[in-house]
Amino acid sequence: MIAILRYAFLKNMRDGSLAAFVLGPFIMLTAPLLGVAAFTKGLLVFPLSFEPQWSPARSAAGIAPVTVFVATLFAALAGFWGFRGEIISRSMGSFMLAVRPVKIQIASTLFGAAAGFAGYILTSVSLFSLMAALPPHPVHLVTDAAILCLFGAASGSLVVILSSEPWAIVPLFLFGMVVVFWLSKMRGGMPEPVGLVLSIICVAVSAFFLERRCAT
Repeated sequence: MIAILRYAFLKNMRDGSLAAFVLGPFIMLTAPLLGVAAFTKGLLVFPLSFEPQWSPARSAAGIAPVTVFVATLFAALAGFWGFRGEIISRSMGSFMLAVRPVKIQIASTLFGAAAGFAGYILTSVSLFSLMAALPPHPVHLVTDAAILCLFGAASGSLVVILSSEPWAIVPLFLFGMVVVFWLSKMRGGMPEPVGLVLSIICVAVSAFFLERRCAT
């Protein structure tokens, strides 16, 4: 499985996909922040905010869940795109000669989750540094981001096996929006275990379909 993870890292780094997965959330969220500051005040001031009337703490609290959500979407995209070429060419079947399908799917999920979470960390550090404030419960946010990135990547790895066409990303994103919103509305400590259970289910189902797809 380590070899598959290394292969995914080198392959996606070589074609530029890895940079897109990691830098995507950073560009999507820091660019509007800098744009608002430039067009409303005429120059960049410190700390920055999305609304001139907002305090740094309010700006950080408002953008924090958006950062988690965007990172989750890019984790799903990384899980979908990471081994898409191998799924289309059926060369993924050669991987199964060395490891079981479930290990391939675990590696695909971990790669996507790591890419999305790296994007989350980069974006969060940049945004909250520019805002000079931290959101409420930062440790809880990081935990949520890690688990949701894992779920997003597992979903992406499942979808690419069912359909490797680029349009399949659209329903994946729509489904992800519903699930992430639902998890965010859950009370207590339930969202994290539910996210982990959903990730495990996605990995198990995708391993089942991967074996049958490569066998045909």
